[in-house]
Amino acid sequence: KDIEVLSKVVTLRNLELSISEISRYIKLMKQGNDGDNERVRILNRQRNVLLDEVHNKQKSIDCLDCIIYKIKGGQCGKKEKIR
Repeated sequence: KDIEVLSKVVTLRNLELSISEISRYIKLMKQGNDGDNERVRILNRQRNVLLDEVHNKQKSIDCLDCIIYKIKGGQCGKKEKIR
């Protein structure tokens, strides 16, 4: 059982949850089904954080692609802005 908990902690840390969030998650996990809704909320919050990071990185990649395209003689659309 301790190995399962440790495995869960490692997984949650890899998902970039804070130590306090992991601690809360583990406490809720030990409560059984009573803590399921709150655990899902914790995971959904982190999912949204990670999605925001992905979207921001994608915007940066799009900007880089536009700059490269312009260097090669193309023109970017109005949505593409060079920072």
